[in-house]
Amino acid sequence: MKKKLGHKKIIVGAVIGLTLVGLFLWWLGNKVEEIARATDLNATSTETITKPASFWSNLFGDKDNEETTTRPASTKKDGVRPLGAPTVTLADLKITKNETTSSIEIYGRQLATTLKPLGTPRPNEAELLLSLLETKDETTANKIYQAGKVHLKIFNNLKTMTVPETASALHLKVVQNIAKTMVALANMSEALEDPTMAISDGLKYQVEALELFDSIAALNDYFVTKGIVFTPDDKIVIYVNVDDQI
Repeated sequence: MKKKLGHKKIIVGAVIGLTLVGLFLWWLGNKVEEIARATDLNATSTETITKPASFWSNLFGDKDNEETTTRPASTKKDGVRPLGAPTVTLADLKITKNETTSSIEIYGRQLATTLKPLGTPRPNEAELLLSLLETKDETTANKIYQAGKVHLKIFNNLKTMTVPETASALHLKVVQNIAKTMVALANMSEALEDPTMAISDGLKYQVEALELFDSIAALNDYFVTKGIVFTPDDKIVIYVNVDDQI
């Protein structure tokens, strides 16, 4: 039996309220063997193929006016391998030495706006994955794919923001975490083509989501140390689905 926790709201710092949505997923691991017996699981290479950011924009159709809700055909060729996250370094960010109170406030508001898509409570993605594996319903695969599109848009926007130099390392960590959750969702959405890979990435997603929560909390602490005070209208609350057992 799966056990759900209530929303555990953690308001950290000044601009982003973090709500940790807990779901006991000990049963995810237990389901692997059961699903393996009921599904034709092909062996999957543990090697990952790292793709640049442009690949993910093409995969998810990153256009503001695009309302595509259906995932494309499987992207894997010449055997099934999980796709890896694009590499992002400080050199990829727009870093400024301008660190006035005003510039940091602007950065904080832009950060809140960028992360706002995570402000809507949504089904736990790992739970969707299990439903997909059991029902083989393409609609569920599309829901996971859509979650990946949301993460891609956040990823691209985070990379184009102007970031204060003293926040750059913390900002980079958020970008890297979003990249990893985005890729995990892409691999999870292909559960009908490769259940083994999808289950593996479902477990990885839970770990990466918790790291995302922690990295955003660290950025909140940054604003506190800088003495930045935001108005209620500036603040948002975001939801991060994680496994409370991790």
